[in-house]
Amino acid sequence: MYLVYVTCANTAEAEKIAAPVITQRLAACVNIFQPHQSLYLWDGKVQNEQEVAVIFKTSKETYPALEAAIMRLHPYDTPCIVAIEAQTGSQDFMGWVNRTTNDSGI
Repeated sequence: MYLVYVTCANTAEAEKIAAPVITQRLAACVNIFQPHQSLYLWDGKVQNEQEVAVIFKTSKETYPALEAAIMRLHPYDTPCIVAIEAQTGSQDFMGWVNRTTNDSGI
């Protein structure tokens, strides 16, 4: 199972990405966190923006299609997409994520 960390400008933007991803079963679950401050370098300047963090839960097999969907739906030129493989956790939960996303037909 993968946890996929993504940042978005706001909750509405995150929901526009999350809804079709869930409908297409590219992720079994999506968490959208409260706004936070992000400081980063872009075009040689320090940026200070409010963003929301989003975590998508998906299977290893479905990750490439999830990444492609996020890239297609995300308005950023270079969206933050980082996949972390869960090495351990609730087998019931991880099994549900894998079953839900692997039934996507991809």
